[in-house]
Parts: sequence; structure tokens; C-alpha cells
Amino acid sequence: MFYIECMRIVCVHIPHFHVQVERLKRRNLEGRPVIVGGRPDERAPVIDCSEEAAERGVRPSLTLKEAYHLCPDAVFVRFEEGEGTALWEEIASMLQSFSVRIDAPDPGVAYLDITKALNVYGDESALAARIVRGIEELSHLEARAGIGNSRFVARMAVPMTKERVHVIPPGTEKRFVSSLPVETLPVEREIKERLTLLGLHNLGKIAPLSVESLIAQFGRPGKLISELSKGAGEGRPIPRMENSVYPEREVICEAPIEVMGYLGVFLGGAVAEIAEELAGMRRLCRAIKLILYLRNGSVLERQWIMHAPTASGEEMTRRIMDGLAAVAIESPITGFRVNVRALSRREPIPDTLFKAKPHIGESLKSVKDYLKTKYGTLPLVKVEERDPMARLPERRFVFVEP
Repeated sequence: MFYIECMRIVCVHIPHFHVQVERLKRRNLEGRPVIVGGRPDERAPVIDCSEEAAERGVRPSLTLKEAYHLCPDAVFVRFEEGEGTALWEEIASMLQSFSVRIDAPDPGVAYLDITKALNVYGDESALAARIVRGIEELSHLEARAGIGNSRFVARMAVPMTKERVHVIPPGTEKRFVSSLPVETLPVEREIKERLTLLGLHNLGKIAPLSVESLIAQFGRPGKLISELSKGAGEGRPIPRMENSVYPEREVICEAPIEVMGYLGVFLGGAVAEIAEELAGMRRLCRAIKLILYLRNGSVLERQWIMHAPTASGEEMTRRIMDGLAAVAIESPITGFRVNVRALSRREPIPDTLFKAKPHIGESLKSVKDYLKTKYGTLPLVKVEERDPMARLPERRFVFVEP
């Protein structure tokens, strides 16, 4: 059996994403059952829960009250959507340095079409490990990855253990999914219950059935069930991620470049323009990609991850030139294209307590007025005796504005 242009999908999964984000902020939550969503008395669903809480039956979509009855000693944390969303956007931006075809349906889950990327990176297992390592270095969140011929197979391949990467080789998908329970199918619960009542408890029992019989029984979802049970590949490539705009420059040389120093001069100018564009966008880059056009007609493509996010043209140029030192270039260079990937937001200037260092001669009153305007209530008070004639310890003191 031959597999031509077999599509390869990586599913990147950050287990208990929102819990991990909370544990980054509060280290004392490590090892304790955590439930994200709000207080136990609030009428709201569970957004996420830790492994310790999940072992007691807690799961997303349960009400917070139900979660409390299952795990009363859990730490209940209010769901702050903005914090997790900002971090996930930064992670998704970094993932685009590996493939621009990304589907990120929920925070903590992303699918990358790496079919073409393998021409650059080669081994898919090493590529997935590099993606996981990149996420952990960027966000300090634990991540895992599964690889298969479809989003479903890749998602099911994500290891549930401490293992980081699991690859389903081409041609073994049907055997892999055969043991999966019908609960894993992305269809309505009613359909899963009907499959169970028919004695079809796993996908291996569904696979021998004809697609016509499944459509007759379940309608349009029957076709999807048939394809998934047989380990069918993805029908079409994952579309390019929206709003993926990357600064890029292309240079065509009047005469072929044969000296590395000359390349550095041309490259430095192009990268300086990119750095200026990044500054205007208020973005930093984590990866930079270079494509060299050679006189013999071939193309040399390389990508490097920056040691730290930067918008410095000098740092980016130095990173490229250091990387090229280990690359064998077979023919003179007739041109190149350079672009930056994995953009992240530039850190905002912190809102300091005092906008400028006050002069020594300024009175304390100006500082007091500033604090009162900024925070509403006056934080500066003095202690005053209310009854100075009383005998100790009956004397009383009160706090008043100075």
C-alpha cells in the first residue's frame, strides 16, 4: 500500500491550561485540587479543574456547586479570561514559526498541518518535540503532542502520561483507533448512547459497517463516524491562520554574493527595516527565517529561534550570521528573502506609583493629593489621641487625615 502526500497533523495539547496558568501566579496551588470558574455558591459552570480534582469526578461543564460536593477541599479560583487568552495568543503566534496552517479552537489545544514543514524539519517526532519544548520555554506550561493523519487521530494520540510526544505512523491509523471507545467520537451524546445500545462500544466494531448503513441510522454524522472508525485522513489542509502578518523583506542582488561578509551587509540592511516595522507594530519576534536563492537554481531555507524575544536588528542579524556559519552553501547567492515569525507583544511600560521623581523642595501635600486622585481614598493617616485625660490602658486613639 502506498501513501502519497499523506497529510500529517500535530495536535498540541496543554493539559488543564487554565489551572496551569493559575499555578504560575500562585505557587502554593501546586499539588492541591484546583477548580477554575468562581466561588462554590455562584451559579456558573466549571471552566477547568486540576488532575487532583478530576480524580474525584470533577469535570468542565459541571456547576460549581456540584464540583464543591465532589471536592469540598478544592481551591476555587475565579476565571480571568483575559490573562489566559493573552498567553494563548502568544503561544499560537509562536506556533506559526513551525506552520502557518493552524487551527486553535480552544485555549490549550491547537492543530498544526506539518505536511509541508517536514520538507524543512525532516523527522516529525523531532519536530513535535521541538514544538513542545518551545511552548514550555515560552510559557512555562507543560505541553504534549500527538501526530497522525487527521485532527482526530492526532488528538487521540496525545499521550496521557508524562511522555511528551506520540506518533501514529502512516498506515497504522485504523489499528490505533480500533480500541477507542465511542465516547471519543466528536458527535452528539444521543448518537453515542445509541451506538452503545447497539453494542458498538468501540470504533473497531463500527469499522466493518458500511457507510450507507451508518448514514441510514444516524444521518449526516454517520459518514463522519465511518471515516473516523477507519482512520481516514484529513479531507483538506488546515487553512492558514487569520491575521498572520509577518514583516518580510526580499533582496535580489545585482551580482552573485560569494563572500559571507557581503551577505552580512545586505542582510543587515533588510533586517534593520524589519526591526523598524516591528517597533511600529509594538511586537517582538521569537524566530527568524531566511531563504537563500542560489545561482545553481536551488533554494536554501533555514529558521532560527531567538534566544530571547527581540526587535533589535543587530541581534537578529547576528543570530542569522552565527547560524549560517555552520551551513554549507554550495553556490553563490543571487538573492534572499528574510522574515520574522512568532511575534509577541512588547511588554507595556509599568504604571509606576510616581510618574516622575519629585524634587526635594516639593511639599508632602502634592504627593498626598496625587495619591488621593489616583486611588480615590487617602492612604496617608496619622494617629491622634481621642481622650488624652483618660488613664491607661483606657486611652483611645483614632486615625485621621493629616
